Amino acid sequence: MTDQEKLQLLLDRAEIAEVVYNYATGVDQKDEKLFRSIWADEITVDGVGGSFGASKPATLSADKWASIIIRRISKFAVTQHVLTNPKIEVAGDRAKCVVYMQARHFVHGWKPGDPIYDMGGFYTHDLIRTAQGWRIKSYCLHVLWHLNPPPA
Repeated sequence: MTDQEKLQLLLDRAEIAEVVYNYATGVDQKDEKLFRSIWADEITVDGVGGSFGASKPATLSADKWASIIIRRISKFAVTQHVLTNPKIEVAGDRAKCVVYMQARHFVHGWKPGDPIYDMGGFYTHDLIRTAQGWRIKSYCLHVLWHLNPPPA
């Protein structure tokens, strides 16, 4: 690998990590514009809303996805998604990023001592390089555990 190729790989990995971390920032700040900016125009999502990832993949527009997620997360007063240990593999104009996740969800009216909805697991993101930079084309949420889920 040439020095230029090594440099490009480092730049790609940094941008991919930023895209993935903006998932958490967009959700936690309920910033639909930021959340929408990380996705390709048409995406495939899986593992969301199912029990421990038991759902079927769905393909939809990123605009619709951003609206659904921000509306869904808005039922909570505060959330905090922590993403760590990104494992990024780049192959030309495609990449995969697996990142560990823990998320806390506080319902409206939460008081100290009330239960907190917690979950943990990992995300698998498949990304593509676009004219605007790296974007997530598909992803899957793998929920490994959760505590105190709110009523449906």
